[in-house]
Amino acid sequence: MPSSTINKYSKKPISGVNTDIKVYSKKELKAREEKKTQKVQTLAKHIQSLRYNLTRDLQIDDEKVFLTAACILSILSTGERVGNENSAAAGHRGVTGLLKSQVMVNGNTVTFKYTGKSWVNQEKVVTDARLAQTIEKAKKISSSKFLFCTS
Repeated sequence: MPSSTINKYSKKPISGVNTDIKVYSKKELKAREEKKTQKVQTLAKHIQSLRYNLTRDLQIDDEKVFLTAACILSILSTGERVGNENSAAAGHRGVTGLLKSQVMVNGNTVTFKYTGKSWVNQEKVVTDARLAQTIEKAKKISSSKFLFCTS
């Protein structure tokens, strides 16, 4: 089978939905790697500014600004991916789709426990006072079952 075609065998994820598996050619993989490298280099140029803005935004009373900053802090603290609505609808999540019940705080320790990309169970434990306080506040002000959802 050529490497740029889609395999027609199915895998059954937890949700029970059949999915096709895309097999990338070497050319496609190289293009993806180059694109990702460029994005990482751009992020590296702006990381100090991002961290400064994050510290500032965690002190702002605006719900949307605070929850956005809290989400970014969670991503930086765990190294987990952002996520998207399609993933969440399929039963796996990134940080933006976390439910309040999937993030526990015990003192300065925060535990993120959820089903991630490719239906891999994730459990990340981070000990950080600022993150713990931020998550507690996010749980209180988020108006839905989602941790980082604004009203």
